[in-house]
Amino acid sequence: KQWYQRRVRESKRTEFLVNINPIKMNAALRMGPWKLYHGNPGMGNRLPPPRVNETLYNTETYFDWSDMLGPKSVKLYNVEEDPTETNELSNNFPHVKKIMLERLNYYKSRTTPPRKTRKDPASNPNLFGGVWTPWLKSC
Repeated sequence: KQWYQRRVRESKRTEFLVNINPIKMNAALRMGPWKLYHGNPGMGNRLPPPRVNETLYNTETYFDWSDMLGPKSVKLYNVEEDPTETNELSNNFPHVKKIMLERLNYYKSRTTPPRKTRKDPASNPNLFGGVWTPWLKSC
């Protein structure tokens, strides 16, 4: 019972960073009811889970993300009113888009650039029974 009471307490968070990927040039941020995608969140179509809640999810609808291939593309959704992210609102709420892009830039300015290293063929999990494990003698 204590765990449940702690779990349902309201969070003090007003935002959270979903992702920043400087290699794939995409990011996502959630602030209040808003979710902003900057760049291409992924290729292809997506389909909401079938039969989760038929009043919210239309399983006949596919969402085409192909127009989001550029690293400068922006999509904004009110995920509290539109949990399936079907109604793109960035042109209707330019002030929200601006604030969220500024916040993403703040997060981007604080990230450490990823190290690009070559893959070591000796690290292949197939060499260890399909398990990720240290492979260098120094480990």
